Amino acid sequence: MPALPSCILEPLWDQVAALLPPRQVYHPLGCHRPRIPDRIVFDKLIQVLVFGCGYRRIPDATCSATTLRRRRDEWSSAGVAEQLRLLVLAAYDRLFGLELEQQAVDGGVLAGVGQRRHRLWPARPPRLGLLPLGRPSPPPPMTPTGAGC
Repeated sequence: MPALPSCILEPLWDQVAALLPPRQVYHPLGCHRPRIPDRIVFDKLIQVLVFGCGYRRIPDATCSATTLRRRRDEWSSAGVAEQLRLLVLAAYDRLFGLELEQQAVDGGVLAGVGQRRHRLWPARPPRLGLLPLGRPSPPPPMTPTGAGC
């Protein structure tokens, strides 16, 4: 099942294929498994991005998770992702007009007036009132009644 319609995926693949560095398709000694085609890896990487799942959930008989991660690293070290980002920004600018000079970014870190600060990690964990698992502790020793009273 494709992650995106072919009307979106095909032009994107054409752009990525033009950016990929040329590779030797076969091993000179004739050994080793043949390289998985870039198009299959590209489709799987798009599935990872669209579905938001891990690399281990996408592979099937055509491509392994290790191949996906290796090819992703290979392409990013070749600068394909950055070149593609610039192409996408230029295309968006042509279609809709992207005026980054007029953009302002604002962010706040402090809590507003009257708001409590939210901590990601509390100072101590909340007490749940649960007893620890395992063997119950033995009862306290009994003292003889009337002795020493």
